[in-house]
Parts: sequence; C-alpha cells; structure tokens
Amino acid sequence: MLVRSVLTSLGLALALGACATVSVIPGTSTVETGITQKQSNLRLAAVAFNEAAVNRGWINESLGFVDLARVLVDGKSSVQAESKTYASLIGADVRASEDIIATLLTDVSDSKDALSLVSTEADTFLTGRTAIDARTAREDLVSFERALVQAQRSRRAFIEAMSISGVDETSELTTAFEALDHELTRARDLADRMATEYSQRDTSISVS
Repeated sequence: MLVRSVLTSLGLALALGACATVSVIPGTSTVETGITQKQSNLRLAAVAFNEAAVNRGWINESLGFVDLARVLVDGKSSVQAESKTYASLIGADVRASEDIIATLLTDVSDSKDALSLVSTEADTFLTGRTAIDARTAREDLVSFERALVQAQRSRRAFIEAMSISGVDETSELTTAFEALDHELTRARDLADRMATEYSQRDTSISVS
C-alpha cells in the first residue's frame, strides 16, 4: 500500500545521520550545517510523493538536463518518445467502467494520503522550527512546492482519464476527489506560510 511504503521510506531514511552543505542565498557564502530530523522528514516525504507519482504513472517524469540537451541538439527526446499518459496506462478508453472506477478510486485516495503525509511534515516544520531551520528552509520549501505541483498534475491526470473513459462520477469518486481537493488546499496554504517564513528568514540572514 502506498502510505505504508512512504512511511517505510521515511523510517529507513531517519535511521541515517545527515549533514549537508547548504547554500543560504544565491551568490553568498555556503555554510556547513546539520539537517534537523524535522527538515529531513519534510524533504523525504516530498521526494517519496514525487517518486510515487512517477512510478504509479500519475505524471510523466520531467526532462532532465541530459534529455533537455538532446531536445535542443537533436529535436527529440527518448523520455518524450517513451512516455505515456496516465489515461493510456490504465486503459481508460478500453477497460470496463467498473475497472476504471476502481483504479481511479485507488489512485486518487493514495495520492491524497501521500500528499497528506507531506503536508503534515510541513505543518510540523512550521510549528516546531528551531534557529537552525533558517539555514535549510529554502530546500524544504522547494521540495514541498514541487510535491504540490506534482499533486496538482496528478489530479488533472485523474480527471482526464475519467473524461476519456466516459464513466459517470460515482458518489465514491466524488468523495475521493473532494478529499484530495481538501489536501491540495491545505498544502497550498502551508506552502504560502512556508514561503512567507522563508522570505522573512532570508531577509534576516542577509542583513545579519
């Protein structure tokens, strides 16, 4: 189950100590600092969501620098050529309606649960911050915002698949989408709060 696998990933990662070189502000000095458990949790949860979204086919993996260079030089990309939409992966246009509904229910619910884990870590980061958080806040914010974008892309993919399949939205699907939308709203609010928090700390660090 997705939630269990995400929690397992978090548990394994927490068993490892962490120390990283963190760039405070572009163009300024880089400092060596330890990453707190809460900050590490947030980034790990965000990465776990992104990996799940790609592995489960909710989104296509973004082009990396190598593939981008191939597009610019050759005008094509192996990633683009091999990528498939979520709708095509689940056979939205060929499978029976009840199968499509069952698949959508699972994926919508799993994406909601995974995003909820990320948001919970973001909330913990905001309410349990320490002085050292100012040094790593940007990396946590970037990871969280990327997970939020991928969650929004996943939702659009689910809606597209449902439209292509022609299935009617059942009460269960309506409830599942409403729960996902609630988590998306929660995540957007937390991301805004984190952005404000980072902006304030960024200014504080630059003038200190």
